[in-house]
Amino acid sequence: MATNDILRQLRCPICNQRKLCGPEEMLQILRDAGMLRREAKPDWPIMLELFSHHCQNLRCRDCGHNELLLEEARDDFDFDDSRACEVCRKLIPPERIEIFPNAQRCATCQDKPSTQADDFCSRCGGLVSVRTQGGAGVSRYVAVCADCGLRQ
Repeated sequence: MATNDILRQLRCPICNQRKLCGPEEMLQILRDAGMLRREAKPDWPIMLELFSHHCQNLRCRDCGHNELLLEEARDDFDFDDSRACEVCRKLIPPERIEIFPNAQRCATCQDKPSTQADDFCSRCGGLVSVRTQGGAGVSRYVAVCADCGLRQ
């Protein structure tokens, strides 16, 4: 049996995260779920059918979505270079990752300010968020307290 005949990939339909699974990994996942406890070496078609039904209960490690999809393994896909944008959760194009190997955002979201505010207001202790301010074609970012409105 060829390698591609026994390898499958789990794919999240939301963030497109992919994971390559072989028979040993599938068997371990099924045993952890309480299936195939008595079978030392289960039949491949039975194990594949059980695993395809069990994929609906698996959770994506990146976005937490349930119901992963089981697909045939593809030869043209480099599994290490698949990455979802941290802002919009869409797949970052492989060309961008090739040029910028440490990119965590897609080109559309690259210039957006971070929505995670780690700063607190010096006056009231409220959460500070980053907003855009500007006019006449020039924009700048300003940190503003959500509670008291203090600009920092």
